Parts: sequence; structure tokens; C-alpha cells
Amino acid sequence: MIATPTTTVTILRGQGVNEFGDVIDLPTPWKTGVPASIIERSQRVHGPKDSEDRIVRIFKLRLPRDTGLQKDDRVRDSAGQIYIVDNVYQQANPFWAQDQSADLSLTS
Repeated sequence: MIATPTTTVTILRGQGVNEFGDVIDLPTPWKTGVPASIIERSQRVHGPKDSEDRIVRIFKLRLPRDTGLQKDDRVRDSAGQIYIVDNVYQQANPFWAQDQSADLSLTS
């Protein structure tokens, strides 16, 4: 891993159906003890509808390459906070395998 790990995470994956027939996310661990770097940043977003700028909090995740993280997985850090994976990407580099990166949204 290139980034310095700041925590260890558990990747949660899986869905089920509740008693009403709605699809729900299950807290099933897919991988545990994965070293990760989670960084919170603020980003200025311009709303074209009302012409106002807003500052939103975003979270960036970096994991070792070939971790297998997928969009819509959930990530639980060592503090118990759960994030939803919004986007997964990996930088291209012909000489050095890069970390797997993801954009997160905080859920709890």
C-alpha cells in the first residue's frame, strides 16, 4: 500500500429482503482487517439552480491494490462509522501498481 494507513476497515457486502419485501443491506462482513486511509475533505460545489456555492464534506478511501472493493459496498472503520462506496477507481501507472481509491458517503 502506498498511502499511509490511518485505520483498519471491514468491507460489508450483501443484500436481503425484509418482512415487507423491501431490499435491505445486510451487515455481512466480506473482508475484515483491511488497512486503509480515510481522509475527510471539504469541497466547494456550485448549485446552478440557485447560483449559490456550498461547501460539502467528502471522504476519500485508499486501500491496497486488488482488494476487490465494489461500488455500493459498505465500509466500517475501526471507530464503528459506516460509509457507502459511491465510486471506485484506480490510477493508471505503468511502473508502479497504485492503491485502489474510492469516494465515500458517511451513513452513521
